[in-house]
Amino acid sequence: MRIGTSSSALHLAQAAAAGDTLLVADGFDGYEIVEVDGGPEALRQALLAGHCDVAVHAASDIPLADHVDLSVVFLPRESPQDAFVGPTDYRGMPHGARVGVDSANRAAQITHFRQDLRPVDIGGDLEERLARVGELDGIIVSRAELTQLGRDIGQDLPYEVMVPVAGQGAVALEARRGSQVEHTLDLVDDQTTRLEMIAERSFVRELNLAPSAPVGVLARSTGRTVALHARFMGSGKVEIRRSSNNPEKLGHDLAAEFIRRGVRA
Repeated sequence: MRIGTSSSALHLAQAAAAGDTLLVADGFDGYEIVEVDGGPEALRQALLAGHCDVAVHAASDIPLADHVDLSVVFLPRESPQDAFVGPTDYRGMPHGARVGVDSANRAAQITHFRQDLRPVDIGGDLEERLARVGELDGIIVSRAELTQLGRDIGQDLPYEVMVPVAGQGAVALEARRGSQVEHTLDLVDDQTTRLEMIAERSFVRELNLAPSAPVGVLARSTGRTVALHARFMGSGKVEIRRSSNNPEKLGHDLAAEFIRRGVRA
């Protein structure tokens, strides 16, 4: 089995973990990791062209529109929380501390938590961002990404401080419809994670904001119902929690309420 992924250390770790999971589930002979340059769309094109059999995405990156020729499953979600990595407790940062962030969502929420904090936009992969600790008073990253790279560091931020972006902590696998691999993927599809992804992706799709919008959304499923918590930190704060046994409608309806309250693209 050929498993396609991007070439960063994080994506390669995600692909290897996915390959091991598929190996246990179906007992095939082995797998090969195929590195694909470019983002999620390039990975999809490689899959459609037959250059790989499975595409591995961070669920926070996978395109919102499902592809008619591809099926998608979700592995069990790791922690969706954000983590603060720095020399102090996140509550003990000095006045005016400079905090490295890589999204408007993290920047807006950390300054809402403490208005004196100064978010600093930092790019690069996870290891490059971690290297900025010391130069900065701390950085905010995904707990799941730290775990996937074997880095047991940092302090989890409670959801009262930081609501993550849609899909954080989950890994999505895509295969061509009708392929032999599609059946293998069905064996590892985690239904709890799937329900959470349906709700979160429905919310983001309906809200239709720019990718850089300061909005976080988190679904948690008990198996019967899904609780959805969303927060927008633009010109004003909008925060709503709702629950339902219909995750697609839940995400759609919650986004409609945000729009009624003035949140628009």
